[in-house]
Amino acid sequence: MPWIRVINPEQELKRLNVRNRISPSEIDQQRGYPAEGHDTDDEYQDEKGGANYTRMSAFHYVQDGIGQRLFAKLTGKDESSSIGIIVDCQENMDRQVLFRKWAKCVVTDEIFKKSFKNEEDYKKALEGYAIEKVTEKEAKEWTEDLFKKFSNDSYYKENPEETANISWTEGLFRHTVKDISSVCINPESPRSCFLGYCFARAVEKYTGKRFDFFSYDGDNGNLTKVDREDVKSNFTKCFKNESEANKAFSETYSKYKEILGKGLEVPSSVPASASSKAVNLESSKDNKGRF
Repeated sequence: MPWIRVINPEQELKRLNVRNRISPSEIDQQRGYPAEGHDTDDEYQDEKGGANYTRMSAFHYVQDGIGQRLFAKLTGKDESSSIGIIVDCQENMDRQVLFRKWAKCVVTDEIFKKSFKNEEDYKKALEGYAIEKVTEKEAKEWTEDLFKKFSNDSYYKENPEETANISWTEGLFRHTVKDISSVCINPESPRSCFLGYCFARAVEKYTGKRFDFFSYDGDNGNLTKVDREDVKSNFTKCFKNESEANKAFSETYSKYKEILGKGLEVPSSVPASASSKAVNLESSKDNKGRF
């Protein structure tokens, strides 16, 4: 199962823009905390004028059959306009992540906005939030064990009609634009569909990928695929007519592309078929403001 991060599209694209200019080996070598305690919603430069590192990001670990609460609602009829990015687990699940082994609802991303005098202070902050370095497999096993523990609670045995769920589990690791596999939206919210679709198209232009869209059910932990055409038709409900929807899409899509990076070319590692698809996203339809 995947990791989900609830995002602000513009802030996320700014982070990805910085990371696009850092090699994987350089990212791995970066310190786990910001020397100045800066937030990463803007670009940061090192002394030589190069792109500096952005802090770790908080992800929610999702598993089938285990209901969990996300940082922001991505389900239901509350009209939440939140969207999320999905990063799939590696098949062997040996990727190292910082993982929060705790059941309480506390957002730990805030510690990456603080300034630490030294690495020892940073390690103490991680310990204070019960964050440990583990593999994805260990994170999965821990989540399952916690769910089993909650499920065996006498309350659920006395109330079989209720489904046990757990507070969010949290993984923290650096991701790049190439790690994103799909986009999570709230299908009940036209605004969520609009932002998710614009974000997906902007990232597709850079990566050459074609994203799927999913909704998340917090009660049972299931991800459900949402048809791309349904996402498009749903977000038009935000606007008076199709012409207004076309204009809004064109403006937002162009803004998102610019944030991610001006003149960025599709990476050479992308297969030819995917590369041609990415180029086609800049078709005459886009120039006419159509989605």
